Amino acid sequence: MKIKLTEQDITPDLLAAGYLVLSMTVRAKAMRAEVDIVQYEVIKGFDFRDDLVARHIGRDPEPITRPQDLYLSEDEEAVARYYVAVDLALRKAGLKPETMDQDHCPALVAEYAQLEAEWALLDVVANIMQLGFNGAELNNRLLSLHDGLEQRRRFIDLLLSLVVVHRFTPRTEK
Repeated sequence: MKIKLTEQDITPDLLAAGYLVLSMTVRAKAMRAEVDIVQYEVIKGFDFRDDLVARHIGRDPEPITRPQDLYLSEDEEAVARYYVAVDLALRKAGLKPETMDQDHCPALVAEYAQLEAEWALLDVVANIMQLGFNGAELNNRLLSLHDGLEQRRRFIDLLLSLVVVHRFTPRTEK
């Protein structure tokens, strides 16, 4: 296992994988922000209630104003109409291509593309560090640590900082 990375370890494959993660991250964050705006605007036209919570704790249902809380509504027909309305609004806004299935979300598709790019980056670094296992195993080991999601994020951020610093560090010719 290689613990200390040198300039020679910052390979074209590592740089390409890092740049891909950076671009997919920017794309996913931008898409998420735009999709959220549409979803929040569409939900205003509905009267969803948190029936599930209200029934379990014995209170009157309260309004649901956030799309991520729709799972608390028992009104399946209204939820289905909401998703149809979101689909149409996303297409009208140019955020969702006509070829994308109705039950697909462009923000989730972009976030999955970011995740795939991160997996590819972990594959490259597992090889460079001579870990003896692939990026999927590295991903799993990072996630299994205490506070695994945070540790994985920090590790990827460290790799991306290597890529960015390498890009903007002057090189001396030998």
